[in-house]
Amino acid sequence: MRLRWLVADVTTRDLLKSITHSTERISELVQAVKSYSFMDQAPWQEIDVHEGIENTLIILGHKLKNVHRHARF
Repeated sequence: MRLRWLVADVTTRDLLKSITHSTERISELVQAVKSYSFMDQAPWQEIDVHEGIENTLIILGHKLKNVHRHARF
Protein backbone atom coordinates (compact mmCIF):
# COMPACT_ATOMS: atom_id res chain seq x y z
CA MET A 1 0.00 0.00 0.00
CA ARG A 2 2.81 2.45 0.84
CA LEU A 3 4.59 1.64 -2.39
CA ARG A 4 1.50 2.62 -4.41
CA TRP A 5 1.30 5.89 -2.49
CA LEU A 6 4.98 6.57 -3.18
CA VAL A 7 4.58 5.84 -6.90
CA ALA A 8 1.50 8.09 -7.05
CA ASP A 9 3.38 10.86 -5.21
CA VAL A 10 6.36 10.72 -7.59
CA THR A 11 4.07 10.62 -10.62
CA THR A 12 2.12 13.62 -9.35
CA ARG A 13 5.30 15.60 -8.75
CA ASP A 14 6.54 14.81 -12.26
CA LEU A 15 3.22 15.90 -13.74
CA LEU A 16 3.29 19.15 -11.77
CA LYS A 17 6.81 19.89 -13.01
CA SER A 18 5.67 19.23 -16.57
CA ILE A 19 2.65 21.51 -16.17
CA THR A 20 4.80 24.27 -14.68
CA HIS A 21 7.33 24.03 -17.51
CA SER A 22 4.55 24.02 -20.12
CA THR A 23 2.80 27.07 -18.69
CA GLU A 24 6.11 28.97 -18.54
CA ARG A 25 6.76 28.10 -22.19
CA ILE A 26 3.25 29.18 -23.22
CA SER A 27 3.68 32.46 -21.37
CA GLU A 28 7.00 33.13 -23.15
CA LEU A 29 5.42 32.35 -26.52
CA VAL A 30 2.44 34.63 -25.89
CA GLN A 31 4.73 37.51 -24.89
CA ALA A 32 6.91 36.99 -27.98
CA VAL A 33 3.91 36.88 -30.31
CA LYS A 34 2.46 40.02 -28.68
CA SER A 35 5.65 41.93 -29.43
CA TYR A 36 5.39 40.91 -33.09
CA SER A 37 1.74 41.86 -33.31
CA PHE A 38 2.47 45.44 -32.25
CA MET A 39 5.26 45.88 -34.81
CA ASP A 40 2.86 46.48 -37.72
CA GLN A 41 0.90 49.31 -36.11
CA ALA A 42 3.10 52.16 -37.35
CA PRO A 43 4.99 52.59 -40.63
CA TRP A 44 8.14 53.71 -38.77
CA GLN A 45 9.11 52.94 -35.22
CA GLU A 46 12.12 52.31 -33.05
CA ILE A 47 12.69 48.69 -32.15
CA ASP A 48 15.04 46.78 -29.91
CA VAL A 49 16.90 44.43 -32.25
CA HIS A 50 18.12 42.29 -29.37
CA GLU A 51 14.56 41.84 -28.11
CA GLY A 52 13.40 40.95 -31.63
CA ILE A 53 16.10 38.31 -31.99
CA GLU A 54 15.33 36.94 -28.52
CA ASN A 55 11.62 36.72 -29.34
CA THR A 56 12.41 34.94 -32.60
CA LEU A 57 14.53 32.41 -30.72
CA ILE A 58 11.72 31.89 -28.21
CA ILE A 59 9.17 31.26 -30.95
CA LEU A 60 11.47 28.94 -32.91
CA GLY A 61 12.94 27.32 -29.79
CA HIS A 62 11.29 23.98 -30.45
CA LYS A 63 13.07 23.75 -33.82
CA LEU A 64 16.36 25.34 -32.73
CA LYS A 65 17.14 23.24 -29.67
CA ASN A 66 20.92 23.63 -29.86
CA VAL A 67 21.23 27.41 -30.17
CA HIS A 68 23.86 28.90 -27.87
CA ARG A 69 23.62 32.62 -27.12
CA HIS A 70 26.43 34.82 -25.94
CA ALA A 71 25.44 38.24 -24.61
CA ARG A 72 27.64 41.02 -26.02
CA PHE A 73 25.74 44.11 -24.90
